Amino acid sequence: MILEYIKFLRINYWSKNFLLFLPLILSHQYTNNLYLIELSLCFLSFGVCASALYIVNDIFDLKNDKKHSFKKNRLLASGKIQISTSIILSTFLLIVGLSINYYFIKSDQFLFYLILYLSISFFYSYILKKIYFLDCIILSLLYIIRIVCGAKVIYAEISFWLISFSFFFFLSLAFLKRLTEMNAVKNLKHLKYRGYLQSDKFLIEIIMVITSYISILLLSLYMNSPEVVKYYNNPEYLWLIIVLLFYWLNQIIFQVFRKKIKNDPVTYVLTNKLSYFVLILIIIVYFLSV
Repeated sequence: MILEYIKFLRINYWSKNFLLFLPLILSHQYTNNLYLIELSLCFLSFGVCASALYIVNDIFDLKNDKKHSFKKNRLLASGKIQISTSIILSTFLLIVGLSINYYFIKSDQFLFYLILYLSISFFYSYILKKIYFLDCIILSLLYIIRIVCGAKVIYAEISFWLISFSFFFFLSLAFLKRLTEMNAVKNLKHLKYRGYLQSDKFLIEIIMVITSYISILLLSLYMNSPEVVKYYNNPEYLWLIIVLLFYWLNQIIFQVFRKKIKNDPVTYVLTNKLSYFVLILIIIVYFLSV
C-alpha cells in the first residue's frame, strides 16, 4: 500500500525538478555549498507542491483514467482512495510545500515562480490540457519554469540558447507523452477529452520527431557560439554530448514507434539502463570540457 501511495504522489516525477540545478551546473557554481543547500530546499518544496497538483490532476481525470489500460489501476481510479481523502491529502501537501518555502528559502523569486508553476499546472489540469497542441506547449513551459526558477535562486543569467533548446526538447517529450497515451488506449475515442482524434496520430509523430531534431540543431549552434569558448577550456569535447543526446532521443523515438513504451515516458526513462549510461557519459564529457 505504501508503494501505491508513492505512485499516487508521483515521487518518481520529482526527478523533473533536478532541472532546478541545471543553471548551477551550467554556471559552474556547483561547488557553492550555500547554493546547493538553497536549491535542495527548493527541490523539496517544488516536489511536495507538485505532488499536490498531481492529485488534483487525477481528480479531474478520474472519469477518463477509469477507461485507460494502465491508469485505471491508480489509487483514485481503482476506488482504493476516495475523492474527499485525495483533496485533504493534496491540501496538506500544498501547505507543507509552501511552508518549506516560507520558513527555509530566502529567495522571493522562487516563491513567485513556484506560484506561477502551480497556477499554470492547475489551469492545465482543469482546462488547458483539453486544447490540442496547446497542452504540449504548456507542458514544455512548465519544464522551462523549473530552469528559470533555479537560475533566479542563484542569480544566474539564463542563456537564450538554453531556453530555445529546452523549449523544443521538452516539446518533443510532451508529444512523445501524447503518443504513448494514444498507443495505450484501445480506442482513441477515449482521448477525445484532450482534443485529439485518430487522424492526428501521424501528425503528432511528425511533430515529435521534428521538434526533437530542432532541439539538437539548437544545441549544435550553441556549441559553435562565443559563449562556449568563454565558459569551457575544452569546448570541442561538448560535441560528444550532441552525439549522445541525439542517439538517446532516437532510441526513445524508436521505442515509441515500436510501442515498447506502454506506460508514462518518465517512468520508462527512469527504469531504462540506457538513460543512466548516457547520463553518466554526458557528465564525464561535461567535466572533461570544463
